[in-house]
Amino acid sequence: MRGLGTLLRALATLRRKARGQVDTGRKRYEVPPIPEAHLADYRKALGFHADTVPLTYLYLLAQRAHVGVMLASEFPYPVVGMVHVANEMRWIGGGATAFDRRLPCEIELHVQPDPPSASGAHFLTFQVQFVQHGRVFASCSSRYLALRGRRSSGKKDEPPSPVVGPVFAHYALAEDAGRRYAKLSGDSNPIHLWRWSARLLGFKRPIMHGMHTVGRLAAELERAHGRPPQSIDVKFLKPAPLPCEVRLHESAQQIQVWQADSPVLEGSWS
Repeated sequence: MRGLGTLLRALATLRRKARGQVDTGRKRYEVPPIPEAHLADYRKALGFHADTVPLTYLYLLAQRAHVGVMLASEFPYPVVGMVHVANEMRWIGGGATAFDRRLPCEIELHVQPDPPSASGAHFLTFQVQFVQHGRVFASCSSRYLALRGRRSSGKKDEPPSPVVGPVFAHYALAEDAGRRYAKLSGDSNPIHLWRWSARLLGFKRPIMHGMHTVGRLAAELERAHGRPPQSIDVKFLKPAPLPCEVRLHESAQQIQVWQADSPVLEGSWS
């Protein structure tokens, strides 16, 4: 996933016309042992302290499988136009302790398309299971908007959600935060990198990766509660333009992330 080559391949898919069926067959990928140096870099960048594999680190592995499917010639949608709208991850059956990062594992993936919505929008859910020694130890469900629908001229924007609880953490993101996380994660979508590249895709400023926000949220929850999350289920409400300051709110395991006067993410954890 790293490098200019993958970015150029993704940009080449802009000529796709969103025609044809998505392959819903189950696919399997072999994953080598997790590189300790990269894991350490991820924990340091996001703020994790425990010497474990954070649940959100597994998304980096799942995303490689997602991109493999998206870049395949038969996939009908442009890769650059895919919008990550929700994500749910969980350890299964004591997976955090049962998973041995020194050994290889497998990813099993299949794609579930929603029926087209009334507006014509197309959504896809990438269902991933992580398997080691024949046992599922974690899962990741990532929902994407693959094709935008028609926006009703009479529809008004919904008011922002009420704040769920007090601020328990806050941090600032520099303008180059997207480039730094792209280098770490391998996600080099142009909307995260530079002002000029974000403008090509309709954004005035680069926006932060949604899964960086989820990872930082997981690290702050670990710090606040003295234990890593076993599950995180979130919806991405709006982008966080860079640079910006971010506030994290929590109450009764309900979570929100705010930027300025709007929530950018909300969900729950356990």
